[in-house]
Amino acid sequence: MRPALLTLPITFALLSQATLADFTPAGSWSRAKNILDDRVYFDQRSTFYCGCEYTSKGTSSGSGTINADACGLQDVPKKRGTRNRIEWEHIVPASLMPVGGYMCWQKESEVKACQNDVGKVTKKNRQCCDKVSPSGRLMMYDLFNLAPSASQLNQYRTNDPYGEIPEGSPHEGFGTQCEAKDLNGTTSGPQGLFEPPDCKKGDVARTWFYMRLAHGVEIDPATEALFLEWSSNDPVSPWESLRHERIAVLQGNTNPYVNGVSTNHSGSCHWEPDIN
Repeated sequence: MRPALLTLPITFALLSQATLADFTPAGSWSRAKNILDDRVYFDQRSTFYCGCEYTSKGTSSGSGTINADACGLQDVPKKRGTRNRIEWEHIVPASLMPVGGYMCWQKESEVKACQNDVGKVTKKNRQCCDKVSPSGRLMMYDLFNLAPSASQLNQYRTNDPYGEIPEGSPHEGFGTQCEAKDLNGTTSGPQGLFEPPDCKKGDVARTWFYMRLAHGVEIDPATEALFLEWSSNDPVSPWESLRHERIAVLQGNTNPYVNGVSTNHSGSCHWEPDIN
């Protein structure tokens, strides 16, 4: 039996306008990744879903490599050759943000800045919005929404929604250490389904609530109920709190669903450091 839902510690009505004040954007995709790599994850180099240790390449793109064998990441059928590198994942995919409905995303052929001299589109959807939309850049490169992920998992998930995969359903696992699961679109309808490990479900939920608050991301009622449950069952961990503090300093705003919340619990992922 699932526990009763608990209300999040902050409601929309009580949120300060300062929470939504203009913040300092990363400015570009490569800069966002580099900031996170150098100034947020510099002493906690483990991937979001699996806790695989990775080594930064020290480049401006925030790239890094994983010892997939040591982490127990198996070489799954799709996206072979991706398991030994990291990618910076949008917990809320860019295509599901309001920017995904902008003209620069949907109708690049009508945006001259995204075409060459003869009218051929040279920058599509995210690239086009990156070029012409300041509000789109704020959404796409919000540091609170980005985390290092084993490339293989990022490639499998793509834009699949988060959810709980029914017991006994055929799904793709990712190895002995990684508890994340992916339900392929061929078994669940038009879209797949991606379930993070239990110790990251609260992190996911609180990120989605923040992105709704800060950028207008839509969450349907059923998903909201699930996210409320996830946030209740997986409270803010010491690492989630420290990560938030670092990003808040760099970006100049806060996620009120993490900011100031007690972290005195033992539900952290086993790979996270004991910060308290």
